[in-house]
Amino acid sequence: ILFFFAPASIPFLNPSPDRAAPPPPPPPLLFSTDKEAGLRANTSQKADILRTIENAVLTKETVGSMKRLTIILEDGQSERFIEMGDLFGLYRMNPPKDLSAWIEKIPMIFVFSADSGPRFGLAVKTTDSDRTESAILAWEPFLSSELEPLFFGETHELRNASFEDRAYRNVDVRFLPLSTQKDLGIGYAIFPASDVLVLTTSETAL
Repeated sequence: ILFFFAPASIPFLNPSPDRAAPPPPPPPLLFSTDKEAGLRANTSQKADILRTIENAVLTKETVGSMKRLTIILEDGQSERFIEMGDLFGLYRMNPPKDLSAWIEKIPMIFVFSADSGPRFGLAVKTTDSDRTESAILAWEPFLSSELEPLFFGETHELRNASFEDRAYRNVDVRFLPLSTQKDLGIGYAIFPASDVLVLTTSETAL
């Protein structure tokens, strides 16, 4: 009876205005990994975000393993997971405007531990695979320079290489080799069965 006639007397029907906000939904898990590392950084501290990501990427792991990074950005009382737009801004990338229109906001960020060192990568759902592919193709001439920060200081000797067509398990891959001595370059593929774009600095990771 009290429930129907005196709802104001039921505490849980009138939550306190200072109740903590629910945590943001996690980034999508688009494929399995061996390990996960949760990171936090202040939204207003760009250097802190970059340092936090770099430290996580360069942490030594078992060769051949894949580590997922979940990055929460804090802003006062609110927090959210890092978005593609944040990554573009942090690393001063300038992708075609069309690309942002065809991919989802929150990526799955991962690190592949190659024989020659850690390799950064991300995977993100796309709402239109064909248009996403067209946007990436238009971005290709600039990828080697704009993705340079994702090598985290590692040098490479090939400067005039071109993207090459590869194929793995009936999936078309584009790869730009940047070294003849180690697994280092820029590769991407769109997996049509799941509408997922994967972009990484390792051919093996693909």
